[in-house]
Amino acid sequence: MKQILFIITSLLLLSSSAKLKAQEIAPIGAEWHYTMQFFMSEEERFVHIESIKDTVVNEKLCRMLDVEYGFSCYFYNEKEFVYQEDSIVYFYSPVVDDFQIMYDLKAKKDSSWVIIYKVDPFITDTTLVIVDSVYTLTINNKDLLAFDVTYQSLVDEYPRYSGKIVELMGDISYLFNYASMANGVICDVNYSGGLRCYQDDYLGFYSTGIADSCTFVTGLAKQVFSKTIYNYPNPFNNSTTLVYNLEKDSEVIITILNQLGEPIEVIKQKKQGGEQSLVLNTEAYPAGIYYFLIQAGNQQYNGKMIKVE
Repeated sequence: MKQILFIITSLLLLSSSAKLKAQEIAPIGAEWHYTMQFFMSEEERFVHIESIKDTVVNEKLCRMLDVEYGFSCYFYNEKEFVYQEDSIVYFYSPVVDDFQIMYDLKAKKDSSWVIIYKVDPFITDTTLVIVDSVYTLTINNKDLLAFDVTYQSLVDEYPRYSGKIVELMGDISYLFNYASMANGVICDVNYSGGLRCYQDDYLGFYSTGIADSCTFVTGLAKQVFSKTIYNYPNPFNNSTTLVYNLEKDSEVIITILNQLGEPIEVIKQKKQGGEQSLVLNTEAYPAGIYYFLIQAGNQQYNGKMIKVE
């Protein structure tokens, strides 16, 4: 009898443990789709994030997220890392080489936390996240905690902006919605228009209804994702090489922007279809973070570059 009770108790504990694990942030296979909007344009695209595997960063077991075509004004990385410890969800910032609080499921009204990040090697910004209200959302018959929050830069005089953090999904504007310049008022490159769809094995598929489909685009024949669009070396010193692909013969406009999204150099070329490369002379660039924006007909790509002394 005792053996039967032990087995039943063990099975219940395993079931409870599996349920709790399934509800943690970014279970493998979880996917996010966001609308991408452009400054002074009605064009729309989408950004896709997927949780792909477990890994270890700074001795923390975490999930690796693959980011396809990120937002210029969020200082995005092609790989992001998150983990959950008790009620707190953390994300990894490679520039400061540390994990920051993304959100706390035990947060109460008026509680707050700070996120420290660098916009270039010499400028550190701090965003204060303030919880305005806490409530429950029912999605696919699952009760999820939700928080209305306000983000405020403590360094730069950017305006406050609001967000909504939902358990599992994170901020529905963007999972990494901590950069004070990353909204349609400040950002003059591309920025998030909000979460379109989220799915994982626990919650199932959920659409916010802001777009006709998770991958709907406007103003483009199709959206192209390519891992061959990059610059090397990166970080770099006095020069770096951009590598990208063209579907067909095109006039190419390459814009280099500083960390504030301000254009500092524009290069126009006519190129034949296929793989392209361009050596950028960056001797005149101060050390810091830069972005490249490549436009060629219906194709458009961007990326982040870092110049060091």
